Amino acid sequence: MAWGQDAPSYTTVQRWVQYFKTGGECLEDEQRPGRSITATSDENILKVKAVIESDPYATHDQIEEETLLSHGTINAILHEHLKLRKITSRWVPHLLTEKNKQD
Repeated sequence: MAWGQDAPSYTTVQRWVQYFKTGGECLEDEQRPGRSITATSDENILKVKAVIESDPYATHDQIEEETLLSHGTINAILHEHLKLRKITSRWVPHLLTEKNKQD
């Protein structure tokens, strides 16, 4: 095997062969339905961070109201980008520093 573990699966190769046999020419991914991932832009991350910094007890609903972002977007920003989770009604970092532990 030339590619080893980096090789595409047999099923993927079959799908590609079928695509090109039926006239497919484009090598780029086709556009998919749904909202774009730009909802978690740097600007929106900063908006959510500002709300949390001004009120660490803010609820999802309050953050939605202030930022006009969807619940799912806010959830992704809080957990995946800002690495926060809610403990006793307050947003705290997943990984606590020594300073965080003292507060």
